[in-house]
Amino acid sequence: MADRALDLVAVLIVAGVALALALLGLDSGIALVVLGLPLTLLLPGYALTALFAPGTFSRAERWLLSIGLSLTLTVIGRVLLALTPWGLQISSWAVLLGGTTLIAATVALLRRPARSSRPSMHLSLIHISEPTR
Repeated sequence: MADRALDLVAVLIVAGVALALALLGLDSGIALVVLGLPLTLLLPGYALTALFAPGTFSRAERWLLSIGLSLTLTVIGRVLLALTPWGLQISSWAVLLGGTTLIAATVALLRRPARSSRPSMHLSLIHISEPTR
């Protein structure tokens, strides 16, 4: 599992720690910045990208889509949280962003195909290419 899912395991760990610290009220200044910025700008989008579009984008496209989805979730979340009785508090942000990240990364992790533990060899004897014009 480690070789196929190291990225999502790291996302789960960071999101889980950020969520736990916010819910326990241990959101000091440095922890808020170190864990809050990735949780706001990158991790939810990365988890959603891994869930809905696994392996379909290049690395640069995946990073850009992750940032875009994270910012979109943050903007929509701001509107939705403003309508709730909890409002725009650190704990409500952590539940929204951390919860979304944890759920999306967990489902993406479960949907990823396992790499075969047996070595395989692909042998191609004939290579036919189309003629160029």
